[in-house]
Amino acid sequence: MTATILGVRSGALGDVLLGIPSWQAIRRANPSASIVVAAPSGPAQFIASSVPGPLRIIRPDSQSIADLYLGGDGPAQNDGNYRSAEVQGFDWASVTHAVVWTQSGLAIADRLKARGVECVVVAPPFPPAGTRTHVSEWLASTIEPLGDALPEGWDASAWIMPPGLGSPIHDQWSRTEAFAGDRFVVVHPGSGSARKCWPALSWHALIRDLVGQGYKVMVLEGEADGAAVEAITSAMAPQTVRVIRGRSLADVARLFANAC
Repeated sequence: MTATILGVRSGALGDVLLGIPSWQAIRRANPSASIVVAAPSGPAQFIASSVPGPLRIIRPDSQSIADLYLGGDGPAQNDGNYRSAEVQGFDWASVTHAVVWTQSGLAIADRLKARGVECVVVAPPFPPAGTRTHVSEWLASTIEPLGDALPEGWDASAWIMPPGLGSPIHDQWSRTEAFAGDRFVVVHPGSGSARKCWPALSWHALIRDLVGQGYKVMVLEGEADGAAVEAITSAMAPQTVRVIRGRSLADVARLFANAC
């Protein structure tokens, strides 16, 4: 039977992206395995474009995945609140291995084993406090026996940008108008959690320093970033700072690729 490897990790966009190098390592070690990753729809395009071979994305709010967190052990039902994983064609009997990167990993591992998963790799989603290890490298160090650690000097650009995103961009939000021909830096001051945000005064100081070095600055505003961006840009001249809103992940990756 062909191995099916399930990946479970809590979090949003950044958390999922940081696991991509590990999935690439797992694919190299298991070229014919079917990989199933529980991931939000946003970063799914980057997983699919970065990990070759049979791969499938399943929504974290499907009932079977939610039951791993909530402890439900009965058959999945499509009750309108969750999309049943069985209705999507997901079969627990096909899962042979799993990788679990969550704070509640041991409890989830027990539930996976109760469902017949043979091998479950469990690790915290972040390196131990006080260590200076990139999260991607930490995750990759935990995946034995399913894959290998990242090679020395690994380059993140190969997995963060699908093919073609490094090409020039020519539309109303890039190198046009006041920014035409200029070097620019992209900053993202917001977060879904306010406690993660750098103070506005610190952003002001950084942007003033960048402008003093001859850079124009693009400020990226996401769905939850309006207040943070307004606090930073309200007193700044539009000739040096522009706010970018409402762009897809591919657009944002393209913008980063063309910065500086």
